[in-house]
Amino acid sequence: MECTSWTGGLYYPTYHNFDYQKAQKLNDFIQEICKNFGVKPKPFEYYLADDYDEIQALKGLDYYLGMGGQSKPSGKATDDKVYWAVWENTIPHEVFHVQIDEHFPNKAFWVSEGVATLLGGSRGKSAWHIKRTNIYLQKHP
Repeated sequence: MECTSWTGGLYYPTYHNFDYQKAQKLNDFIQEICKNFGVKPKPFEYYLADDYDEIQALKGLDYYLGMGGQSKPSGKATDDKVYWAVWENTIPHEVFHVQIDEHFPNKAFWVSEGVATLLGGSRGKSAWHIKRTNIYLQKHP
């Protein structure tokens, strides 16, 4: 698959136009959360596509378990990469994980998910993530 690269590590299919306003909003989000959490922003790669199967192709995978199935994530974060598979709806949830999670290695998974959802949104399940985080924090103060 042919991709276009943007300075700063953004990769997306050539049939898409780059949206500078969305990029600026995402950059503003990064600056704000890093300032609020007292950490320095770090560079990362951001991969965008129309769907999760296309994201896997960008990663070099021709086949993966679950390919073509109904339930697929919209985004995924690794140490220095964000994969986002809903072009028209850039949500900074995964960017939160890339920028913040490594600074709090002893945090519980649901705390990270809840705060990322609260500050960065989620794909229609924001209330579910936040409720799950509240339950976890009540049981583990």
